[in-house]
Amino acid sequence: MKRILFWVEGWGSGGIESFVMSLVGSCVFRSLGWAFDIFCVCDWDNAKDDAIKQLDGARIAVFPGEKPGLIKKVKKAVPSFARLLKSNPYDAVYINATNGLCLIYAQLAKIAGVPIRVVHSHNSDFDNASSHGRTKSLIHFLGKLLFSSAPTSRIAVSEEAGRFLFGTRDFDLVPNGIDASRFKFSESYRMEIRTKLQVPDDCYLVGNVGRVDRRKNPLFAIEVFSDLLESGVAARCLLVGDGDLKNEVLDYAEKLGCLESLTVLPATSEPEKYYSALDALIMPSVTEGFGLAALEAQCSGLPVLMSDALPSELCVSGQAIRLPISVGHSKWASALPKNPNENQLRSVAYLSLEGTVFDFEESSKSVVRHFANAGLGG
Repeated sequence: MKRILFWVEGWGSGGIESFVMSLVGSCVFRSLGWAFDIFCVCDWDNAKDDAIKQLDGARIAVFPGEKPGLIKKVKKAVPSFARLLKSNPYDAVYINATNGLCLIYAQLAKIAGVPIRVVHSHNSDFDNASSHGRTKSLIHFLGKLLFSSAPTSRIAVSEEAGRFLFGTRDFDLVPNGIDASRFKFSESYRMEIRTKLQVPDDCYLVGNVGRVDRRKNPLFAIEVFSDLLESGVAARCLLVGDGDLKNEVLDYAEKLGCLESLTVLPATSEPEKYYSALDALIMPSVTEGFGLAALEAQCSGLPVLMSDALPSELCVSGQAIRLPISVGHSKWASALPKNPNENQLRSVAYLSLEGTVFDFEESSKSVVRHFANAGLGG
């Protein structure tokens, strides 16, 4: 039996975790009988652990329930990964990378004699507005400089993500795939969530499902929502997710006078319910490798207003609009489609993604081909 070790820096409810779970649960992966483990540096959600066990996998976390700083993470995670490779005969590693430092784990696998080392780039830039932007950029550069030859295969979720991590080296595109039917619009989900949140049928509900952190730019989303209210639209805003800016978002909404119309909920393992409840998704991210939520939302027939930091490949339904942040929050508010789609139309939107490169079975086949071309058989 062939054994694969997946590496992920943080494990929660984000796009990388969804991609990994879709891959190991796909028909093509399971048909080969490959065994797998998932190594993560830190985690903040163990909701997927039961599913991992059902697939006969295991997840190892260096800092369970903790979010340590960069130096602490590197000092403990790097030797932990090296020891795991030494004590287990893995045939391949799959590094889900967000920056150049992640390449050190491919280098450790190379030193340990792991013959197949796939690196998948999931990010396209750093949030250089953050306090650690320059430090991250330097470490990213050094990681690329020192360990760029470690991967045996290079893949990326988008052209931008590939150039960000691999520079001029060749790479293949493998977008994050999703189970389109899972995110099909559901009238019952819509009623369930709106009833729970006390949102009337005729209220325009805009929001996002994802991390509430600086990369996602939630304060800008609050400004857009405030402008929407000022224009006279009867609207509510819903943010579903965890992150460092949660309290700051609430304070800013209070300052702008829209706190009573804002609901912020914890991260969920059932995002499909909230897409059905929404009337529009807003994603003003300052940086994204891919932006899985935009695809999931379009499966639910949602209009998606996203920043141009998200790749243009995400515009798959005719319901997606890309705008630069620089045009300002007022123009973003004006660009939001104000007339929600008929529910009957929303219920068939997922069909446009089935069988495409964004279907998780198709993306899984692409990943498996990389392993097969490198010599990993069944």
